Amino acid sequence: MVDEIYIPIQLGPGAYTIMRTADNSWQGQAEGGYGQWWIPDDIAKIGTFLIADGGKINGEQNLHPGLLAAAMQQNPDERGAKIDDQRMYNNSFWANHYTPANVYDCEFWVPQMLGVSGNVVALFPNGITYYYFSDNREFTWDAALKETNKIVPLCP
Repeated sequence: MVDEIYIPIQLGPGAYTIMRTADNSWQGQAEGGYGQWWIPDDIAKIGTFLIADGGKINGEQNLHPGLLAAAMQQNPDERGAKIDDQRMYNNSFWANHYTPANVYDCEFWVPQMLGVSGNVVALFPNGITYYYFSDNREFTWDAALKETNKIVPLCP
């Protein structure tokens, strides 16, 4: 990830390492939820890479386009695992489904990365990346989604 994605999209060096098991030596398993340090600029670049650039860096495809489309809920034939009537899980991304019943003019999905205790990176279909890092187990961002709709419409 570091050599193929993080360095080319110019993330900060805090994203280059992660805590590991086995006394934090390089041979241990990565502690998936802990020990990586993100800054707002990193999150913006990751959001741009995933949504706006479709997994490409300088025009070159770096992520498998089919897997990325499935994770971003852009392939209706590969939604992933159903969590409930409004949520799915696919390739490490959660996604919420919105329809006109949610006061929007169209149907769309919002993929998101969720972390321990309240960390959220939501990738809105209007190209806006929303993030919230917390220790309060708050994963809500519906109000932010509604506000971004005023800036850049979510529906064509």
